Amino acid sequence: MSGPKLGGSKRAMRLTVASALSIWILGSGSKRATRLTVATALGIWILAALFATPAYVGSYIRVFVVNPTTQFLACYPYPVEWGDDYPRLVVLVRFVVYYSLPLAVIAVFYILMARHLVLSTQNMPGELQGTVRQMRARRKVALTVLAFVLVFAACFLPSHVFMMWFYYCDNNKKMKKSTRPLNQT
Repeated sequence: MSGPKLGGSKRAMRLTVASALSIWILGSGSKRATRLTVATALGIWILAALFATPAYVGSYIRVFVVNPTTQFLACYPYPVEWGDDYPRLVVLVRFVVYYSLPLAVIAVFYILMARHLVLSTQNMPGELQGTVRQMRARRKVALTVLAFVLVFAACFLPSHVFMMWFYYCDNNKKMKKSTRPLNQT
């Protein structure tokens, strides 16, 4: 039995809604800018649909047997027919694309921004009260920006570590073997 996995579609929908709201709020943009924004939103939807296709096609209801008297059903996006390497590959790609690359990008740019803010406080002439206050404000902004990087890293790392552990650790073979598709009773 197949069913959709909506994670990527939700992200695309949020981006599309944000684009639509920005068009509506800004309103008086040129027709070329409006067409470009609509084309970008449409492109995001098409890419999201393409990337979600394997999960949509492959998802099925899987029975997880905990013990002889306890079992539960879950929508599982990795069909048995696609092999053991497919879930591992998907988990690894998600770790790289959804966590490692964004973390590296925001870390580099936020650190550069914080560095610029801190260095710009050193070039302020005089000891005026307003200048000192502005220097403190820039340092606080720099620390806040660096805190965003740490919060992103701390919030998303546990789920990625768990998924990597679950699909790559050999101790989980027993758990994975105690499952079966719903239609194979």
